[in-house]
Amino acid sequence: MIQVTKHHVFSFIWNLTLLSVAIFLTYFGAPLVYKSVFCEYLGSCGGGFFGFDLSGVVWVVGLYTFSATAILSALGTRSRYWWVAIANMPVLLLILRLTYQDFNLFEFSNPAVFSDFVGALYILGAWGIYIFAGWILGWLIRKLVRKFAPGMMARI
Repeated sequence: MIQVTKHHVFSFIWNLTLLSVAIFLTYFGAPLVYKSVFCEYLGSCGGGFFGFDLSGVVWVVGLYTFSATAILSALGTRSRYWWVAIANMPVLLLILRLTYQDFNLFEFSNPAVFSDFVGALYILGAWGIYIFAGWILGWLIRKLVRKFAPGMMARI
């Protein structure tokens, strides 16, 4: 019984550490790669509405989603996919809150509500691509580490 408790505590601390690393990388990595990657290769630096530039926010949210999913999938313990879901839940709630401010589920006759719904589907689809790409990268890293350093993966 005590051995199981120690394992759960270690698993919790390890996954929390990996999530902290993902947040740290997002916080310090986003400004470094924003101008070079987002502005030069993906399009212009401007984006948003009503004079607010939201491209930096979109970049940080995408980078956090990708890095948290990749790091937890690569080095997380057995419950890594639960941690991926927990780590990405605030982003999902933020997307739903920003897109469904006055949303009524039973009022599909209003075209504005339907356009908000379609816009939310686009945003959720793009967010899903970040999660899928992070999961693929994490899966590849996990397979490579298991192949070349099996002693490390035995401890995790």
